[in-house]
Amino acid sequence: MQQATETIQPGFSRWQALTDEMAVQLEAMWRGDARARVRVGALSRELQRLAHQQSSEPSQPRHERIDGLA
Repeated sequence: MQQATETIQPGFSRWQALTDEMAVQLEAMWRGDARARVRVGALSRELQRLAHQQSSEPSQPRHERIDGLA
């Protein structure tokens, strides 16, 4: 699936990787891993930076017309 998302938009692939890692670290926090809390904080900041970066970029078309289907 990672390869398919890279063709959608590079930012989405990065977001997916960050959220996947966030899920792993949240599970580690639940198990009592104190180091995971630090990593969750860093991931959260990186996700916020990514969101800010995406919102400040010019809009991209949501889709392109596919000949014969439109």
